[in-house]
Amino acid sequence: MKEKLVDQIKSFYGKDKKVIIFFGPSYLHSTGQLLKGSFKNIKNYVIYLHGNEDLNIPNSLYTLNTFVKNQGYSDHLEMKKNKRNSFYFETTYDEIIKKLKVKND
Repeated sequence: MKEKLVDQIKSFYGKDKKVIIFFGPSYLHSTGQLLKGSFKNIKNYVIYLHGNEDLNIPNSLYTLNTFVKNQGYSDHLEMKKNKRNSFYFETTYDEIIKKLKVKND
């Protein structure tokens, strides 16, 4: 799976390619809500980063990271359902930075 992520990251680079990065969840509506109505030629990458500080939710069986991960995966599934190019990855911030540095060296 990590090799596939690296290949996809490499495809970001190019003279005629634009990259827009959204961070979620940082608002009530999900990123998927924004992108599922987008053009079909856009590639959407949903990346869940492991290693974030996790917080317990009072009176809940779940933690904050459980909800964040499920929100991102649900966004990915919703985009796929709406025939959008969506790719879902799980990795760490350090792994992404390491692979991007290899690309730029």
